[in-house]
Amino acid sequence: GENHRARSHAASYPRLQRDELRLLGRRDAERGRFLQIWIIPDREGLAPDYEEKATGVHEKTGSLRTIVSPEGGEHAVRINADVSIDAGVFEAGQGATKSFGPSRYGWIQVVRGDLALTITSEKHRDELTIGEGDGVELAPGATIHLEATRRAEVLVFDLA
Repeated sequence: GENHRARSHAASYPRLQRDELRLLGRRDAERGRFLQIWIIPDREGLAPDYEEKATGVHEKTGSLRTIVSPEGGEHAVRINADVSIDAGVFEAGQGATKSFGPSRYGWIQVVRGDLALTITSEKHRDELTIGEGDGVELAPGATIHLEATRRAEVLVFDLA
């Protein structure tokens, strides 16, 4: 079966503290997949912390589900930063739409597969095709619509 977990952990280092998110995707006989993302916390002096939850992302294809947020939640780990991360698994033809606030940046990271991405802002409309390993930065206030052209796994970051 599919194993998709989000882990958040704040670690103390000399002169730097970090929140670490590790998103573990499907593992198959040929190779495992590990994606590590570093996010700087919103304040200094935090004690190390660790949390792990099943996200349920693979059980509900065709939508984005929040897996990391400052508040945490049933399927989301808590992070000490003004960041939320949504994850989604999409079969070919499935898609989702997300809007970012006027002061919120975005980042899309394709973990597997291929997506058709439409980015709409006040001044522009862009259509892109992006694939495994590609990342796209989004300006504040953007609205995105993504649609899988073949089975895809994607992370969508909402950043201050």
